[in-house]
Amino acid sequence: MLERTLVFILAMVSTGCAESLSTEAWESTVEATRLVVLSERGAIEVDGRADRETVYVEASRYGRASSSEKAEERLSGTSVEFGEADGIATVTAESEFIRAGVELEIDAPLVLDLDITADNSVLSVYDVEGTHRLDVNRLRSSVLRGAVSASVGGGGIDLELWPYEDATIILNTSGDLYLALPAYGPYNLMIDAGMSTDVFIENLGFDEVFSVGNQWFAQRFPATVQIQIRATGDRVEIVEAY
Repeated sequence: MLERTLVFILAMVSTGCAESLSTEAWESTVEATRLVVLSERGAIEVDGRADRETVYVEASRYGRASSSEKAEERLSGTSVEFGEADGIATVTAESEFIRAGVELEIDAPLVLDLDITADNSVLSVYDVEGTHRLDVNRLRSSVLRGAVSASVGGGGIDLELWPYEDATIILNTSGDLYLALPAYGPYNLMIDAGMSTDVFIENLGFDEVFSVGNQWFAQRFPATVQIQIRATGDRVEIVEAY
C-alpha cells in the first residue's frame, strides 16, 4: 500500500509578499528501476549518492502572492500525485497559477532510468546511472551515467557525463552548454552550434577535430559512443571530467 504523509503547512508574510507551503513525503514500497516525473513548475533534484533500494520523494507545494489569502488560493491550485507499478515510480505535479508550483527532492537508487518532463523547471541530478530522457528548462548534473536524450530550454546544460560504451547521447539546448566527459573515450562527437556560438573542445585524446561552418566534429577511432549536440546559446565547452 502506498504511503503519503503530510509534513507541514504554513504561511509566511514579509515585505508585502506572502507564501503558502505544503510539504508531503512519499516512498515507494518496492525497488524501482525507472522514475517518471511530469511537472509543470518547480525545481527538481534527483540524488543517487545514498544508493537507496527505493525511491523517496519530498514534494513541497507553494503558492506566492501579495496577500496570504491569494497565496493560499494559489497553493490550493497545485497538486502532486505519486504512484508505482511494475517497477516504475511516478510523480505528477500540476500548477494552475504561474506563481505556484511543486519542488521535488528525490533520493533514488544509484541505478535508475529517468524520464522527466518539466518544461519550466531546473533539474539537478547527482550520481544516477541508466537510460535517461529529460525535457526541462535547465539541466545541472554531477556524474550522470549511461545514455541520455535531453531537450533543454534557455537555462542551458551543465553536465558531467560518463556514457555507456555503446551509448547514444543527444543534447539539444537554446542556452549555453558545458559538457565534461572522461578522457580517451571512443567518442564520435558532432556539434551543431548557433551562428554566434563560441565553441571550445578540449583535447580528450581525439584523433581528429575539425569544423565546417558552424558544425564541429571530434572523433577517436574506433568510435562507439555517438554524441550529438545542438546548442544555440553563447558558448559550448567540451572538457575533461575528473
